[in-house]
Amino acid sequence: MAKKKDCKVSIASVDRLLKAVDTDTVPVHVELEGESIDFEVKRLLDIGTFRNMVNEVSDVAFFADETGDEQYDAALKQYAMGVAMLTYVANFKPETASDKLYKLIHCPNVMNAIRDVWDRLQYDEFWDAVEEQIEFKKQELLASERRKLQEVIDQIDKANDIFAKFVEM
Repeated sequence: MAKKKDCKVSIASVDRLLKAVDTDTVPVHVELEGESIDFEVKRLLDIGTFRNMVNEVSDVAFFADETGDEQYDAALKQYAMGVAMLTYVANFKPETASDKLYKLIHCPNVMNAIRDVWDRLQYDEFWDAVEEQIEFKKQELLASERRKLQEVIDQIDKANDIFAKFVEM
């Protein structure tokens, strides 16, 4: 039986690695409608930034309708994913709801440049995490609607019981 070797890692080594991950960026240059755009793309996001990005996208994918109920919108999810990639991964500071932002999100040169630099495993994890979080939130909303429906059914049953007792008199 082979003897297991002890692996010793210093906190300083881990700290250096984490700092390198956080600052490891690549400068990117793209053209959009004749305009030059320069920005930096991170190779890998730290876990806190990654979680914030996933949470932000899944929150934006839902909106309150005119009755106040939350609804899911796939188009908002796609838009939010593009904005998140630009802001969290590419350190791009977009203007809120601008036409330029929408064009950047739908510009293959820009998004491909980000995907080319960003760690492929983390990119795939991002898509999976957003899908899982949205599905979880959908299930929570569905459970809430079921509880509301059950409350209405219970009230109807109580009213029927009262009516039945009244008719028996």
